[in-house]
Amino acid sequence: MHIWPRKKWIVVSGVAVCALILSFAAGFASAYRMGFIYRNTIRAVRWVMPFRPDNDVVWRVQSQLFRQQPLEGDVTFLGDSLIAFGDWRILLPGYSIQKRGIAGETTAGVRERLERGEKILPVVAVMIGVNDPMQGIPLAQTKDNLKAIVHMLRGRRIILLSTLYTGFDYTNAAVTQMNRYEAELCKTGACIFVDLNKAMSSGGRIRPEMAIDGVHLGWRGYYTWAAQMGPVLAQ
Repeated sequence: MHIWPRKKWIVVSGVAVCALILSFAAGFASAYRMGFIYRNTIRAVRWVMPFRPDNDVVWRVQSQLFRQQPLEGDVTFLGDSLIAFGDWRILLPGYSIQKRGIAGETTAGVRERLERGEKILPVVAVMIGVNDPMQGIPLAQTKDNLKAIVHMLRGRRIILLSTLYTGFDYTNAAVTQMNRYEAELCKTGACIFVDLNKAMSSGGRIRPEMAIDGVHLGWRGYYTWAAQMGPVLAQ
């Protein structure tokens, strides 16, 4: 049995206590401060415990389950919590959606899942990227992962969805660069780029009525997203 060094336990315990205090304080903070707390808590945790696929129980279990499940449906929705939290049976009743979203997922995580043989249908919609800047992942690495993801999905009809803006400016600057890169990737003919931000964002920020906490979507956000997807899936 592996035993962590005493110093690491002290650091982990300190981070956990700080996270609890910051979470309590967030209830009294402004939206900007909430974003600051969310971002820095995630970065602190990742500094102490860097993401390694086999050490992350949620990622390990869900990705293995996705590899084992039968390949059924019309379209795979691949990505992070924005995919995972949507009730696509209600949102897109005319389609059988194979949902492959993991909360907290990054472009590196999706790339790893595909490298390990995750099962994907001939039509796939990809929504990924917003967690990268929140975890301090360099933009160059995000772009490299996006390119690899599109390459590994080749031979399928790939619908690359724009990374959604958030309510936090520190994330949105990187999101703007991601979306430009995603659009350029699809100009090569490798994928179809769908800019959801046109309907869901304004002035480089997600519209308040679309999101619950500046990142995760409410019902109106999902309804608007589905309305943009319908015509694309019907093509």
